[in-house]
Amino acid sequence: EEMESADGVDSPTYSIVNEYNTPKGKVFHFDLYRMKSVEEIQDIGIEEYIDNGFLSIIEWPEIYEEELYDIPYHEMKIENTGSARKISFSSKND
Repeated sequence: EEMESADGVDSPTYSIVNEYNTPKGKVFHFDLYRMKSVEEIQDIGIEEYIDNGFLSIIEWPEIYEEELYDIPYHEMKIENTGSARKISFSSKND
């Protein structure tokens, strides 16, 4: 809603990447949970998505993290503490 997109937002677990149109540009939402290698991720064209989007959101990025070494990004971690969730943000490669 904040991005002013009329598109519905779902986790792209099975599609791997979802695309949303906003007035500011395209937003790409990746779920890399089922990806087994960097090569498999590159085969879906992740570099082109990242280069051509206004914003890219990546769930389960651990397998691809080293490939992001020269791209500034923000990391959001959600930790379940039992009775609540702890959310933290940090900037990488600024």
